[in-house]
Amino acid sequence: MKHFFKVLTLFSVASVVLMVSSCPHKSRPEPPKPEVIAVTGVSLSQSELTLNVNESVALNATVSPENASNKNVSWSSSDETVATVDTNGVVKALKEGTATITVKTEDGEKTATCSVTVKPVSVTRVKLNHTQIYGDHGESFILTATVEPSNASNIKVTWTTSNDSIATVDNGTVTMTGSTVWDNATITCTTADGGKTATCTVTVIQKPTASTADANGFVTISAGSMPLNSYGSYHVTLTKAYMICDHEVTQKEWQDVMGNNPSNFTSNPATGEVQENRPVENITWYEAIAYCNERTKKENIKRGSSSDIDYVYFSDDTFTTPYTTTDASSSKLPYMRVDANGKIDATGYRLPTEAEWEIAARGGETATNKPVWAGTTTESELRNYAWYKGNSDSKTHEVKKKQPNGYGLYDMSGNVLEWCWDWYWYGSYASEDAIDPTGALSGSLRVIRDGSWLDSAPNCRASDRIYSSPIHRYNYLGFRLVRTAP
Repeated sequence: MKHFFKVLTLFSVASVVLMVSSCPHKSRPEPPKPEVIAVTGVSLSQSELTLNVNESVALNATVSPENASNKNVSWSSSDETVATVDTNGVVKALKEGTATITVKTEDGEKTATCSVTVKPVSVTRVKLNHTQIYGDHGESFILTATVEPSNASNIKVTWTTSNDSIATVDNGTVTMTGSTVWDNATITCTTADGGKTATCTVTVIQKPTASTADANGFVTISAGSMPLNSYGSYHVTLTKAYMICDHEVTQKEWQDVMGNNPSNFTSNPATGEVQENRPVENITWYEAIAYCNERTKKENIKRGSSSDIDYVYFSDDTFTTPYTTTDASSSKLPYMRVDANGKIDATGYRLPTEAEWEIAARGGETATNKPVWAGTTTESELRNYAWYKGNSDSKTHEVKKKQPNGYGLYDMSGNVLEWCWDWYWYGSYASEDAIDPTGALSGSLRVIRDGSWLDSAPNCRASDRIYSSPIHRYNYLGFRLVRTAP
């Protein structure tokens, strides 16, 4: 029985093996390969473009056939200085010229092109950095032309002068050749594109010059013309020479004439300095006027061959009664003696007009040297020329201890502020070129110039102007004497 079971078992296993081995073999079929559709061509939405500089346009590329397997394309420009194209086909015009934009397929390297023409940018106008120039014989100035728009294709310009005996021009450099004051010429700049023009009027002036100081410390400044910052873009002409003291009135000079010393700083001068040579301060405008007359009388300054004292200031408009200290004590308004043409008509001591003060402070500036402070254009050098907040130790100092400006004048940007004759006008106080200006005809405030021991550097500039009521007095305010040259 056991043998029968073994035989049966073996038979069953063999049958199974036989059945398995006799079944047919079935393999899994491979998926069909996709059909590759080749690119046959490419075209662009536009074959020609005309653009303005900085204008952009998008080109569209169409790859054929529509069902092409690989539609990738690349873009290029034949001249990227004229026009560029990005990966999306956006064309940007850069400058005048022509360029070819090409699109190329990755499959088959099929191409299509678009011709791009960038139009020139026309000039709309030209302007100059100056429309008016005043210059002395031999001076040179540089005119700069700005062509608009800034991306104009042709920015070339030419320069001409209406009269080369007055001024010449070479590529924008103007040279004053004339010597007759107030002669003028017109400099014209013309664009090559469109013939747009801009002009500058050039006027001949004669700038003042200065002598060396005389024995009394007075510097004579000649008649002449020059631009003044206080007069905005306008120019001042002085037809008479004047003499200006090279230092501010000292406490000794005041004491010798007036018999008193109103100053606040009457002791503790800086080491090595002489107390009586510190500037007088703490005086009103009226007191300064009175001092001028008193000193004129003390020094017996006569009017030509006349026996009369040549006073400048009077208490009446007929110029009969000289202005006195009593008038000053009552704040009486003085009258300055002038001739029939309104010109100052006396050679005695007086306050400077504002124009005279600034011409003196600027120290004979030239086209290439325009001092910001009296003596220097550099703030770091100011301490060499002035006592101001940065070096004064909060007090006045003996006059003439710093370097002088270009005219040999001391303390024109520091130590104490200085009264001037003029009534104060707010803003730029001239509306046109002025000849021998003496300020406004009326007002309530008087002009103050210079800087002081109390002021920061910006407030010490030669162009800085402030004001005060003539009755006020401060320990940082004094004055300087002037005379009309005989």
